[in-house]
Amino acid sequence: MVYAFDPFVDEDAPHGEFGIAVHPLSLHVARLGEGSALVRTWAGTAPRPLSLTVSGLPAAVEAACDPISVSAGADAQLTLRVGEVDIPRTHAIVVTATCPEGRIARAYLSLTIR
Repeated sequence: MVYAFDPFVDEDAPHGEFGIAVHPLSLHVARLGEGSALVRTWAGTAPRPLSLTVSGLPAAVEAACDPISVSAGADAQLTLRVGEVDIPRTHAIVVTATCPEGRIARAYLSLTIR
């Protein structure tokens, strides 16, 4: 299993406090369809609460994380619902986990709309 992740974009944050990954790394979804991916988180020295957000969505796509808040080490389900689109193409979707102190970790998903 391969994960793509950017563990911390805050260079002053100690590494290994928590992380996030998405599996699979890419989804192919038809117009008016939906696809799902597993959002995996892990904790370093101690589990901490994480808020999950999704960005990079095209106008015709809605995203839902269930749940939207997890304790580091728990998983969530990401569902992407595709509406009517004019031109099929590939989009880079970003899933971000944020802890209460403001530190973040990101995982990336490729969404191809057919």
